[in-house]
Amino acid sequence: MNRLTMMAMSGFSFRNQPFQFSKDAIYHVPYPYYYQAPNKTPEEVNNEVLTYIEDTVKYSSCDQVSAIVMEPILGLGGNVVPTQQFFVDLREYCNQKGIVLIFDEIQTGVGRTGCMYASDYFGVQPDIMAVSKGLGGTGFQVASILMEEKFNHMPAYYHSFTYGSNLMSCAAGVKTLEIISQPAFLENVKVQGAYIQQRLHSMKDKYDFIGDARGVGLMTGIEVVKDKLSREPDVDLTNRIKKAAFANGLIVRTSGYGKGNVVKVRPSLNITGSKSKELCDILDATLADIDSGLRAKSPKPQKTLSCSQPLV
Repeated sequence: MNRLTMMAMSGFSFRNQPFQFSKDAIYHVPYPYYYQAPNKTPEEVNNEVLTYIEDTVKYSSCDQVSAIVMEPILGLGGNVVPTQQFFVDLREYCNQKGIVLIFDEIQTGVGRTGCMYASDYFGVQPDIMAVSKGLGGTGFQVASILMEEKFNHMPAYYHSFTYGSNLMSCAAGVKTLEIISQPAFLENVKVQGAYIQQRLHSMKDKYDFIGDARGVGLMTGIEVVKDKLSREPDVDLTNRIKKAAFANGLIVRTSGYGKGNVVKVRPSLNITGSKSKELCDILDATLADIDSGLRAKSPKPQKTLSCSQPLV
């Protein structure tokens, strides 16, 4: 039942299609997605989302909501980064309504943003935080729930599982935290992230099909569009870029399990300056090849004859 509940919380409808379960107690709301709202300021987008949340709580839930669960940076949803003010306002709203704020930091946590947690980066403290993935360092299966003490009252038998209390995983988690919490380690994440983001922005300016480049630390990505004017997502081209990059020796992923239009650039947290440059050089060369192919296939403008030119 717990697994079905978590699946029902997913914002991707295609993931729920094979299953039949109730979502009566779960409400989905929009995320502040600034790039796809070109005629609005970030403040206007934030206000719209917050108003949507307030209306959902007021009219769809009988004004009774236990928690708001969200990723502080959308991972699978396209590497979307809200402003700090959005979280400040959301935290204030949750405090006013007595709503528990839960951050899913499975992807953002443990150094990925250049801070230990994305909540540190945004300067907002959630009530509960889910952490995994990076906590395992080199891939050990380990996860944790960080919470205020007042929530720590559930007996262990309610949330036990087969691989719980694995000593090697716990040891890997402890050592990972020890390494990543070192200031020099997190500083390198910020430095390499800044370099990669600068290179991604240069690629955005260079190629017509790159609509946006965004990220925090080493959680970065580029949004692929059919053209910069319409900003229409180009999913097919996104997957072509992923495959071409792999053929050139670079592993990247795409958003939405291949159904999204963001190429996610997520190197190892211990990446060096030379490897950051190599990563960006390969990606740039891949995009250049894609661009050349698109230009070769685009129809050439027809030459028009002037009135003075004889027809032969």
